[in-house]
Amino acid sequence: MSDTGEAVNWEFYNERARSFVDLMSAGKYESAAGMLDSTMAGLMPPEALKKLWVTDIGGIAGKYQSIYAIHNSIVDGYYISQVIMRHEKIGFGWNLVFDAAGEISGIWTTGTVFLPA
Repeated sequence: MSDTGEAVNWEFYNERARSFVDLMSAGKYESAAGMLDSTMAGLMPPEALKKLWVTDIGGIAGKYQSIYAIHNSIVDGYYISQVIMRHEKIGFGWNLVFDAAGEISGIWTTGTVFLPA
């Protein structure tokens, strides 16, 4: 349930999360940046998204392989899709924070995650 008591359409937010990860993994950083709200777009231009994906995450976890799981929660009226990704070396997690319209209002890493083989 949302803060207003209405059922949340998690598939909407999770599909947005999948699309964002797909764009990042395909190197389409301009398109990925287009999914950010205006505040996040100012903080994370395409060059910063590329660094986050290639250097920061890729340097730790290795090459991206797939989404392993998505978990959901609501915090202060924002809809969070916690995306657990499988990479060649280890799993890695992101909290993608969405506003009601589906724009990304925050990106927080949850760090490395142990995943079964």
